[in-house]
Amino acid sequence: MSKNLSGKQKQFFKKRAHPLKPIVQIGKNGISTEVLEDIDRVLAKRELIKISILQNSDETNETVKEALESIGAIVISQIGRISIVFRVASEPKYRDVSAAYFETFGEGIDHDN
Repeated sequence: MSKNLSGKQKQFFKKRAHPLKPIVQIGKNGISTEVLEDIDRVLAKRELIKISILQNSDETNETVKEALESIGAIVISQIGRISIVFRVASEPKYRDVSAAYFETFGEGIDHDN
C-alpha cells in the first residue's frame, strides 16, 4: 500500500478509528525518542491508533507527521490536534485492520518493518 491513499482507502481507516480514543499524547516535551518508542510499541500490537497533540506542546501536525513516517507509520488523517495513524503489525496475530483492508480492497498492505 502506498502512502498516497485514495479517498475510499482513507475512509476505510477513518471509519475504524472513529470509536478509538487517543492512546498517545504529545505534551510539552514534544515528540521525543521515548514518545516515538511508545508509539512504535503500540502500533506493533494495534495497527490503528489516534494520537493527540496537547495544547501545551510546541509540536505541529507536520513535525509529528514527519516523526511518525520515520518509524514507518502512515498518517491517515489529521483533524485539529488529533492524528489517525496506521502501520502494519509486525506479528500476523495482531493484523486485524490490515486483514480487513485486504478483504475490502483485495490487495495487501506492504509490511516494511
